[in-house]
Amino acid sequence: MINFFPNDPAAAELPLREVAALPDRPAGRAGFTVAGSDAEHAYPPGTSGFLRWQSRQAAILAVQAWEGALGRPLTAWAAAVEGPLQVRPDAGEDLNAFYDRTGLSFFHQQTGDHVTYSGASTDVVAHETGHAILDALKPGWLLASNPPQTGGLHESFGDLTAIFLALNQLDQCEALIAQTKADLHAKNFLSDLAEQFGLALGRPNGLRNADNNLRLSEVGTEVHAISQVFTGGMFDVLADLFALERHPDTKDDAAVLHDVAGYLASVLIRGLRAAPNTGATYAHVVSKMLGIVVADGKPPAYRQALLNAFSAREVIAPTALSMNGDEGVEVEPGFAEDPNAPQDRSTCCGTMQLPEFTGTEDELAAELDTLAKGPFA
Repeated sequence: MINFFPNDPAAAELPLREVAALPDRPAGRAGFTVAGSDAEHAYPPGTSGFLRWQSRQAAILAVQAWEGALGRPLTAWAAAVEGPLQVRPDAGEDLNAFYDRTGLSFFHQQTGDHVTYSGASTDVVAHETGHAILDALKPGWLLASNPPQTGGLHESFGDLTAIFLALNQLDQCEALIAQTKADLHAKNFLSDLAEQFGLALGRPNGLRNADNNLRLSEVGTEVHAISQVFTGGMFDVLADLFALERHPDTKDDAAVLHDVAGYLASVLIRGLRAAPNTGATYAHVVSKMLGIVVADGKPPAYRQALLNAFSAREVIAPTALSMNGDEGVEVEPGFAEDPNAPQDRSTCCGTMQLPEFTGTEDELAAELDTLAKGPFA
């Protein structure tokens, strides 16, 4: 048994609990090694043993959530990764965390009389694991030679990994329903991402807030800001589909939320896989998701929820609202981004600032050669 924060140390609704440590990833699956030698035990927070088992548990849960959404195992990391990723639960002093193609690194930083450990937050570990998963699926997307929205998809996928990991746990769905009285737009621990990290930076709503109203014309080319547009759109779709499927007289709200989130996660990861291997934009992904819900035979309200959320955020053009569900065409972008605009990664997590991901077009072409191997075999 280990001590574990199922969401974030500052999420009071989900306090520290003792849980069974997950088994190691099976042979033939993308796996992890974890730095340190502390044996399995319920260590107190802030200790090396706690950070080792906390970060390990969160990373495995993140991979399992996406495997469940796609219905098949993740068999390998990006081709440039040799063997399992190493999790470094406390790699030194910094208010940061990052993924590179050797592992996941987390840090600690003292702010006033409090020490923030990024590896203690399931939200933060899930975010960085999300970078690793998307890098396995789309190895060309991490390079800075892509347009800003491609970088935004990477950062958004990290945040959405934290959200869908939480909603993959029925007890967290129950806690969310209790906190919000089934109104997902009420302030809650799910939309407030990495609360403790955010508090260390003086932000009362977490490092980022998924329940936002940002539009593409408002955010410029800074990748974290852009990412919130896509994350916010997905959060709106989640809330709308939950409201659509909610029938509290016949089915428990938490169970409905769990099922809706599982389906939406599946739509998202299938949409990402179907998007272009380089230069992907939000409109590319939304177009694929629209086709997926139609092909899945979902009610027209599912497609409308996607159209409403992403047209309001200028991701797709308003003309898409009048399209028929059987039209297999790419929707037009709602905001014309400068095709030559560089990515601004100045406030990104450590992943997006690493020199290895600021590559040239030749390096991007080399990355694409790895796609045929496919980690979801």
